[in-house]
Amino acid sequence: RNHPEIIINSRSFSHIINYYSRKNQLECAMRAESLLNRMIELYEEGFDSLAPNYVVFADVINAYANSRQTCAGKGAERVHRSMIELSERHTSSRLRPNTMTANAVIAAWAGSGVGNAGERAESILDAMERDYDSGKNEMKPDSRSYLGVIAAWGKSRVAEKAQNAYAVLRRMVLHYEKKGDESCRPNAQVYTALINAAAFTNGSEKEQQVAFDLAKSTLNELYDCKYDEPSSAAIGTFMKACGRLKIPRGVASENLEISFDKCRELGLVNDFVLTQLRYSSPDGLYRRLLGDLIPSDGPEKVRVEVDKIPSEWRRRSLPGR
Repeated sequence: RNHPEIIINSRSFSHIINYYSRKNQLECAMRAESLLNRMIELYEEGFDSLAPNYVVFADVINAYANSRQTCAGKGAERVHRSMIELSERHTSSRLRPNTMTANAVIAAWAGSGVGNAGERAESILDAMERDYDSGKNEMKPDSRSYLGVIAAWGKSRVAEKAQNAYAVLRRMVLHYEKKGDESCRPNAQVYTALINAAAFTNGSEKEQQVAFDLAKSTLNELYDCKYDEPSSAAIGTFMKACGRLKIPRGVASENLEISFDKCRELGLVNDFVLTQLRYSSPDGLYRRLLGDLIPSDGPEKVRVEVDKIPSEWRRRSLPGR
């Protein structure tokens, strides 16, 4: 105010906020939010050149999401709520929340790892669907929206998290089939996230058995899926479920063998699949499935390099997962 020759506009703030958003630190997220609040304060005092837009809000929300701290979800939702309130006080379309900002809040909850992350993330999805159905096209859920909620459920601590994640998948399929919207087409990544939620279910043996059955039916659904093709990640994550969940040894062995045979048939064997097979297989199964790739005069659970397996087994696989 005392130096009119110095012109400060929204870019001055947005560049610094964007820098903070990429630092993956909670302190930087808090600084970004403080700058945004100052920006809003000056804008509402009459400095029109300091009007924030949805990109600036998204950067602050992403700063919380990237911090992956337990308070990330609350921080991101607080910023999003501030955006909604600001958009209600002003009419500019640049201030309206949209799919980008809502997805960032969902991602923040998914990365927070807190017990109610799934519930909070799904509440954001609920609001997106309501707004979109009421005519707010800018709030249209996409595949990232549903994937983020499933991931949030996967990191929650409730015993029924796999069932909750499965319900989100069903919502996604219904939304896609009802709207015909390619941006929310179910894909292998979503199915994999659901299988992962099942794999990390804790609780009683009965609850873990239910989670295993859901993981198995989800993988089978992906095999027959008309939306996408199976992936190494999905099969490898199912193998992880076989090894991690408290299910009968015979059930684990049978399903590991079936899934590995299917993986070989599809040409999707990669390092991730081999690693999960090694960790999850009961004694004797790993050697039997890999045959001569395991030295007969040494320990069974040795690492097998991908380039040592038959090329037919890995013809369609990608490095990593």
